[in-house]
Amino acid sequence: MTRKLPLLLMLAGLLCTSLAYGIDTQTIRLTAPKGSQLTLTFGGTGKVTVDWGEGAQAYTPGTVSGTTQADTVVVTITQRVTSFDCSGQGITWLDANGATDLLVLNCAQNKLTELKVNKMAGLQELNCSDNQLTELGLASNTALRYLDCSDNQLTELTLTRNTELQVLGCSRNRLPTLAINFNKDLRGLWADDNYLIGTLGMPMHEKMTSVILSNNGMERLNILPTEALTDLWVDHNELTTLNLGTTTGMKTINLSDNQLRSLVINSVAGMDMYMANFSHNKLGFQYFLPSDKVANYVCGLQAPVDFGIDTVQVNDMVDFSEFLKNAGGSKVGTITLYNAATGEPLVKGTDPTATDYQILSGRARFWHGIDSVYGIVTSTRYPTLEIRSNAFTVYDPDATGIHSATTADGLSVTAGEGYLTLRSSRPAEVRITATDGRTVWTGTTTGTTVSLPKGIYLVNNRKVQVK
Repeated sequence: MTRKLPLLLMLAGLLCTSLAYGIDTQTIRLTAPKGSQLTLTFGGTGKVTVDWGEGAQAYTPGTVSGTTQADTVVVTITQRVTSFDCSGQGITWLDANGATDLLVLNCAQNKLTELKVNKMAGLQELNCSDNQLTELGLASNTALRYLDCSDNQLTELTLTRNTELQVLGCSRNRLPTLAINFNKDLRGLWADDNYLIGTLGMPMHEKMTSVILSNNGMERLNILPTEALTDLWVDHNELTTLNLGTTTGMKTINLSDNQLRSLVINSVAGMDMYMANFSHNKLGFQYFLPSDKVANYVCGLQAPVDFGIDTVQVNDMVDFSEFLKNAGGSKVGTITLYNAATGEPLVKGTDPTATDYQILSGRARFWHGIDSVYGIVTSTRYPTLEIRSNAFTVYDPDATGIHSATTADGLSVTAGEGYLTLRSSRPAEVRITATDGRTVWTGTTTGTTVSLPKGIYLVNNRKVQVK
């Protein structure tokens, strides 16, 4: 989803009327192909002259148009011109350093490969988005409050001296890191579609309200949002855990398409959210907010969740109860168990001779051995949500006739009379244990035959019988 930051061209609160503007001549130079039709907009008072390539023409501030007769256009400003807008004109080079009285510069949607603003100490707003910039020097722009440099080719952005910055848009660049430690007045940060991979440690300053970090490949985000934060988008990353602390003011949150297995949200009872998207993660119901607190709730299909079960013995209880609860502790889900080999649901009931399992208070008891089982948790309260467990084996130590199996890592096991045959497409670590827990063989192999006495064995926690 493409998001553009609003350009705040003429905020009355931003332009201080007490500033004393010089009356000396100031200059802007820009380059565009000869014959280009340019429309330039100036804000303020005074006089503007533009040399389109055949001599200067005088204008009062406002919108002026002309046709370039040379590659370089020279704009001369006298007195109180405070804003300049040359967006969407096909300009390839811009030097605004000679216009030191400018407070607002909009040069977005051009073809700029170079932008010179490093001497404009008083510049407060800069929109240079949607260009072809590979570098941007802002160390001297200490008054900068608004910056949108999205949709460029920046690999570095240094903002240590821009301590007045309130809004930062740097989406869709090539930034591998982003430091905002010194930007304590920052309210909005849009940095989606960069390369902020690995662990990103980012302070959430007390004034921060909106953060968008989507589609960066982040594996960990070490932030603790403040109560001021209202919008957080960290979708399409690789996050496995996230601590949102106290987020009672949150209005929209998008955590979709991560690898989240753990999520901390405190004070959910006080939330009144507009949108929450938790889809395509590995979360159980206990991580979901009460749906009556969210106007637009997207839970979506969750990836298979590791319930912490590999093998369970017949008549033992498998506890799924925590996966049936929501964030408020209420039971909202039911679990249905399936035979992984056929995809068919197992038969639920209390008769061990006619059914496969029973459910008691969120716990499952199996009546007989099953080679591979998985569970799906659903809820009428969250109709779009489906949580699937990892596959596990129901082991019956008294069962016979289990002669083959495939382990979780793809190892194929076939039993014969007095031996087990192991096959794998890549080297697999194998451990074979007897029913009393003794390890009878271990090793790494792509294929081998292991001689064993008659009996039941577990090969990487999968049961087989040697005749």
